[in-house]
Amino acid sequence: MSDVLKTIRTEDIESMLKAASESPRLRSHKNLHDSLEDSLQRLLVAVKRGSYFRPHKHEYKFETLLCLRGRMDVLIFEDSSRLKQRITIDPSEAVVVLEIPANTWHTLISLDDEAVFFETKPGPYDAKHPADFAAWAPEENPGSEVVAAFLHKLTNLSSGEMAR
Repeated sequence: MSDVLKTIRTEDIESMLKAASESPRLRSHKNLHDSLEDSLQRLLVAVKRGSYFRPHKHEYKFETLLCLRGRMDVLIFEDSSRLKQRITIDPSEAVVVLEIPANTWHTLISLDDEAVFFETKPGPYDAKHPADFAAWAPEENPGSEVVAAFLHKLTNLSSGEMAR
């Protein structure tokens, strides 16, 4: 474990947003944990509108999100793909922090041109099984018309409606 103080400066966030705009996935991240083996994974994520997070769950791990800039919708699904809940996290509104319980299908959608959030979840990170992805959702494939159509559907999905 490092004894060096770690900081995220405004210029770091601006740099991450620039990197996100240049990335095919429209997002970038900065790890604060020293190793993928750390017992707590901590990272800052910069997102541009249109970034697709394939719906997924972490079987034994909770996930905590703290919105720092912009607005993000967090969608919670039943196993069937039925939208159970949509929660907006926004640093200037009622919900700033959200903890997603383990084994909960979820995705995130940026509502603004850019958003930044801080994420934590228990480690270690397992590259072979980073998350369980929903079979009813298309794989991440930047530029795919199928992904764009699915993301559009998710953006407009109401509680009780099916994502698939």
